[in-house]
Amino acid sequence: MAGYPGSSEQAPDGWVLADPTSVQSLVAEPSAQGLSIEVALALPGLPTTACNIDAVLSVLAPTVQNAVRAPLRLVAVLDKSGSMQGDKLRLVIETMKFMLQHLTERDALGLVAFDTNVQVIAPLTLCSAEGRAQLESVINRVKSGSQTNLSGGLLRGLELHADGLRNCMSPAGESQRLFFGNTYRRLPEALERADIKPPPAGCERVHEWSMELRTESSGDAVLIKKVVYKLHETFAVPVVEVTEPPFCLTEVGWGLFKVHAEVHLHDGRVLPLQHELCFDQPEHFRSIFLQLHPPPPVSPDCVRAESEQAVVRSTFLFTDGIANVGIQKSEQLCDCIAAMSNELGSKQSTISTFGFGADHSEELLRNIAKTGNGVYCFIEGTDTIGQAFGEALGGLLSVTHQNVRLNLELAPNVKLVKARTAYPVQGPTRIETGWDMVSIDVSDLFAEERRDILLEFSLPESAEEAQQHFGRFHARGFSVLGACSETTPSIDLVIERVSDASADRSQAHPQVERHRNRYIASEALDSARGAGRRSNLEEARKTLQGAIAELTASKLATQGCSMTAALLVDLQECLADIRDNLTYQSSGSKKMAYMQMGHERQRTCGGNTTAMYCNKFAFSMKSQASELR
Repeated sequence: MAGYPGSSEQAPDGWVLADPTSVQSLVAEPSAQGLSIEVALALPGLPTTACNIDAVLSVLAPTVQNAVRAPLRLVAVLDKSGSMQGDKLRLVIETMKFMLQHLTERDALGLVAFDTNVQVIAPLTLCSAEGRAQLESVINRVKSGSQTNLSGGLLRGLELHADGLRNCMSPAGESQRLFFGNTYRRLPEALERADIKPPPAGCERVHEWSMELRTESSGDAVLIKKVVYKLHETFAVPVVEVTEPPFCLTEVGWGLFKVHAEVHLHDGRVLPLQHELCFDQPEHFRSIFLQLHPPPPVSPDCVRAESEQAVVRSTFLFTDGIANVGIQKSEQLCDCIAAMSNELGSKQSTISTFGFGADHSEELLRNIAKTGNGVYCFIEGTDTIGQAFGEALGGLLSVTHQNVRLNLELAPNVKLVKARTAYPVQGPTRIETGWDMVSIDVSDLFAEERRDILLEFSLPESAEEAQQHFGRFHARGFSVLGACSETTPSIDLVIERVSDASADRSQAHPQVERHRNRYIASEALDSARGAGRRSNLEEARKTLQGAIAELTASKLATQGCSMTAALLVDLQECLADIRDNLTYQSSGSKKMAYMQMGHERQRTCGGNTTAMYCNKFAFSMKSQASELR
């Protein structure tokens, strides 16, 4: 991978850094294991008239040479529905055992298996010799079952991070299935209440609803001491305790709101729930899975390990089918994932999804991965299962920084016209200096990774020919190697204003053109996916053909830029896979989804097309896992 500016190490062409000696390129030198940043301006100078300029702001993770890394907390959520039987499930099991070999006693692995039901087959277990033996034993016992309760499995997997580490020799706790929601009926006339405020104008108390927590067996119900419901503040009694199953609370109100609940168990644990009231149907319940039985005891070793601040947390979801039990709508499931992530706080986990074959929903898996700041991988054949998982694990084992944020301050009258990135952009916000602050969150970084953000700025007219200081830029993140926050030195954004300066784009800095091409390809893949979802394959083809023509005509293509060449290969492969609806549904839609995510996030997503973003750790693990058959 690319070395630091000024080093003798030569990077592949797709990763060429901006020339640190050029007026157009500005570099902040990194520390030995710290972040570094760069800025590349499209042109060395601009006219004195008001005009726009493109720039690429970059943050780079260090190249880690030794084996020191942060502990990993990994939860694998395994689809064991009937369609997984045979080679798919066998290879997933073999891959889990392969991954286990590369985890140390500082790491922990948890396992959830789902078909119609959800089962925690192993809590987060430290991978000591005893822990690995137990984990391998439960992995070997996974058998295929019935339908696909994807939401139940994933949400339970995220909960394992909150549950914490368990005694490695204790049996895994199992989850119980419950149903949480509300019944509804509309009253024939409004209910008058003198003890509380009247409803807003135009609203009436005609909605009678009942919240319930239903269990599948009376044995499960006796484990629950009470359910505490927290209602809207306009209710006369906004907090209500219910102690008898099915823990029913009936109220009459004038509008919808989110009901929060706490499930108090006899063993002292309190489990939070929430539900959006629904008045569209007589009953609206969803399946949830809670561990009602007391968890196994926590060993002192596990307590010490869990107290570590700098750990890497991730969740892998493996599936080959369509969710047909539990929450099935993408938007609703992603809302639940986001809510649970907020509840996890410091134990929040990234989520990466792996879809096998032609029958899974790439849209659902991609949206889950995007919500969880992970990646979606399309595994077209069973022969590449091990490679995809190995690559993902190798990346996690090389995380250097988490919660990385790029902070940009803009001088007065300088405007950010457009941020050509999928990463969240906040601002501009006026700060005490009178400048505007813009922040871009780029999540975590693996060793050797970089994030290059293409931005367009509007600069005001310059009263004289001189250097113009129009901004400054720094990056901040949490170093998992140093177990502390880290801030880079700032870079000033400076450009020459000359009355006869040329704005000829053909002279643009290659770093800016490279990432303009990456953005063009990513946006074309996203637009083509949208057209495909509307069953308009002709529009999808025209979109990809237009992007291919634009990249082919770029100066970098004629100069042999390897990144531009790789982008063209991806676009042409996707174009070939939308020649008819069958090919599009089975392959093309999934390739476009994972390629687009890989290029917009600059992270490898399995397969060869996004390999330009693969660091040496992921590449090594991928190579070893390729021997699994």
